[in-house]
Amino acid sequence: MITLNLHKTKQLVFYTFAFICIIACKAETKQTIVPEINSTIEKALIKSSDQKPVSEKIHLNRQELEDTFPFRIGDLERDFLQVSGDMATTEGAFGNGKIHLKIADAAGPLGNSLITMFNALFELIEENPPTIQVENKLRNGIKTINRYETDTQNASIEFIYINRFHMLLTGKKLTPDELWSLFDFDNYISSLQVLDDFDNKNIDRNH
Repeated sequence: MITLNLHKTKQLVFYTFAFICIIACKAETKQTIVPEINSTIEKALIKSSDQKPVSEKIHLNRQELEDTFPFRIGDLERDFLQVSGDMATTEGAFGNGKIHLKIADAAGPLGNSLITMFNALFELIEENPPTIQVENKLRNGIKTINRYETDTQNASIEFIYINRFHMLLTGKKLTPDELWSLFDFDNYISSLQVLDDFDNKNIDRNH
């Protein structure tokens, strides 16, 4: 037969209850503090930049894709234009195929994967055949992956503009530097910047 000391029993119950209260309070405090910390970080990020996450943006519609694609690059007029509204991509050729441009709007829930893949490639040091030269460099403050085929003398430049638009520019009988200089970068992409600003400010682009 086991006999319990009433005083000790009361002490045991008291300390057990107190311990449970402390644990509960700590858990509640942690649940309260963590959201507050996250909220502070989010506010700081919003304050430093008004850019909405690309996953929350709406990709350009077919008309917008057509309207923002250049009619010419340098003195080379556009040969054709293909638009895929479902895939939010446009591509066209200029100067009888001398230059080719393809653009994909990465807005939407799947856009981050495209941007992440490009950033990984930019940091990657590739092993290429002797006839292919690859240089990852900044142009106009933008990360670009530049490829040049010494045997065909063809070049390509791949880049992401304003963390949203994936662009692939290719040219025949041109170096990457010559190709970039032909592409009137500031003049062309200003229209994309305007449309992206509408999304950042929650403005209906159709009005």
